[in-house]
Amino acid sequence: MKIENAKVTITVEDPNELLEAMSPEETLDFLQSLSCQDEVVEYVLQQVFEGSTENGSHGSISCTWNGSAPLQKFRDKVLNLGFYDMANKRIEELERYMATSDKRNLELEDKLRMSLGHSDAFAGC
Repeated sequence: MKIENAKVTITVEDPNELLEAMSPEETLDFLQSLSCQDEVVEYVLQQVFEGSTENGSHGSISCTWNGSAPLQKFRDKVLNLGFYDMANKRIEELERYMATSDKRNLELEDKLRMSLGHSDAFAGC
């Protein structure tokens, strides 16, 4: 700890030291506050969807069959919601729509060519 210009600076080598020094209530308040920070949310999402943060850090990972670690429980919950299935169905739907739109565009181009009397008016388009 260092006091300079009426400011106290505390250097913590290991973040766990800080948590160990707090009461359970203080720890909970601190963690809840951190959980609302955009950077923390981003790191948690990286762990949920990619398994770890960009630098390889991650919460506890369970080796048991029931996935009892909080991170694993949440990852399983997200997978069970079927987001991947919904996303794949939406992609297929959009691909079908694009194919239909492409076909319709070609039909309209042909119709326009015929009405202008130029069979090669849009050649190369």
